[in-house]
Amino acid sequence: MDTVPNKKDKFLRITILVTLLLVAGILIYATASYAFWQKEHELEKENLLSSGCFSFKLTDKDSINLADAYPMSESEAMKLTPYNFTIENNCSIDMHYSITLNTTGSSDLDSSIRYKLLDSEDKIIGTDILSNLSTHPEYNNYKYTDDNGDFNILNSYVLGSDSLKAAVMNEDNTEVVTAGGSKTYNLYLWLDEAVDATETMNKSFEAKVLITSKAVEDAAINQNIISAYTYNQDSTAANYCVTGDEVTCEATKCYESKDADSCPSGTIITYKVNESDQVRFHVMYDNGNTLTMQSQKNTVYNIPWINAEDYVTANTNSTTCGYKSCNDEGPITILNSLEKATSGWSNANTVNYTLGTTALSNKGEFTGCNAYNSCTVNTYTMEFRTSKARMITLQEAVNLGCTSSITSCPIWMYNYLQLSTNYEGTINDTKTENDANVNDGYWLMNAFSSSGYNAWLVYYYGNVNNISTYYNLYGARAVIEINK
Repeated sequence: MDTVPNKKDKFLRITILVTLLLVAGILIYATASYAFWQKEHELEKENLLSSGCFSFKLTDKDSINLADAYPMSESEAMKLTPYNFTIENNCSIDMHYSITLNTTGSSDLDSSIRYKLLDSEDKIIGTDILSNLSTHPEYNNYKYTDDNGDFNILNSYVLGSDSLKAAVMNEDNTEVVTAGGSKTYNLYLWLDEAVDATETMNKSFEAKVLITSKAVEDAAINQNIISAYTYNQDSTAANYCVTGDEVTCEATKCYESKDADSCPSGTIITYKVNESDQVRFHVMYDNGNTLTMQSQKNTVYNIPWINAEDYVTANTNSTTCGYKSCNDEGPITILNSLEKATSGWSNANTVNYTLGTTALSNKGEFTGCNAYNSCTVNTYTMEFRTSKARMITLQEAVNLGCTSSITSCPIWMYNYLQLSTNYEGTINDTKTENDANVNDGYWLMNAFSSSGYNAWLVYYYGNVNNISTYYNLYGARAVIEINK
């Protein structure tokens, strides 16, 4: 009689190879032209890449070798030796960088590999199944050449991003006197414990960690701002401007200022979200360094806050809620749809958060609200999420002027919804191919804590209210962050 193979025996053919690749990008002119340098790292080596006005050092201490890998829990994975690397800015200019994991070769285990990226203080930068992450479209299916020859990137998954302060240079700006900011990371990769043996037999995973960087002053993201107009919904004003298409709209350069609130809420910005697409947004708030903006129109349409199927999947007991769908698992269905629709927005900052626990700013937390102006109960908590866009919270909507009273919201918040012109809006939804593509409003991030099955939303008649989570008459508007 044959013996039953143990867990490890089933995965002897799986090899995970991770090496480190460093790419430094410098904006030569005020265009999208970049020069790239690349070098594969060896263990315990330092690498310094420079080009006159730009340089940074990256040191990696350990490699990841998961040959003969088998599915394991996160607690088991945290006992493995992580891939450790440090990024240090040795330039006279502040640096913004992104950390990506780039699959190469014939990798086909993306949906089975889970990652966790921690900084030196054990703060979680990101954790998820790789295939759930946003990717850099400009790196996907891209050919690179290094010391070992050519290799093709299949998918470039975004693990995290940050900025480092500039170094102190000598008078000639040729040598570093005091190193700039630095950050150390530990990257863990493992086969997810939910993986089935039959899904991974004869498959492989190869990847390179890619650090891409831009000198902040030279490669400011505001190069992607196509136009900006001052918002004014007073129809008698000389600079009346609600949508950005009015002939009375007044152009503004508020995004060039590093002062907080230099771009007032409502400011209309047309933004190049990637190399081929432009989307119009309204500023929600400006902290001096970044703009938080909401899309002018619904980004996705006719999606429940959470449907019954997703609720059962998310519930640890795999049970229904006794109603068509409840709110204690969070807005999984609508967020999944929004994140999929915006995953290619490479020019938006990556947002990292845990729903139900993270406060993105003092202008709005992800808590449950039993009234539009009373948000105190943490109704749900979801896993850590990494995305290019999120939904607006009820607290943010209230801070922008919304209440439960009709037409209390500023017009830009409920324009382009079904019948909004009946309630002082100026434009109704233009998606008229069929009735299913016209929404009555859009969902907010918050659950209605006074019931187990309602969530908050902005209605076409200009206020906030709550309704059953399973209704599909509503969509979502993308909230993104960009650097000024």
